[in-house]
Amino acid sequence: MKMVLVTFFVIWPLVHFIPPAVASAVGPHPAVIEILTVAAIVLLMSYVLMPTVTRLLSPWLFSKPKGN
Repeated sequence: MKMVLVTFFVIWPLVHFIPPAVASAVGPHPAVIEILTVAAIVLLMSYVLMPTVTRLLSPWLFSKPKGN
């Protein structure tokens, strides 16, 4: 559940900020905007954001609940 929350809060801003940035760069081409947006989010999530966030939050992410 912890990783689900982290993933949600990392993806959430991306889906709000990347599509307008891509649209302003490529113009009104919906298919191109969608493809480039998905590609940018996947690349950022896989190689930049999740490795960094996972490393920063690893004490919390990988801690065992008390009492177990």
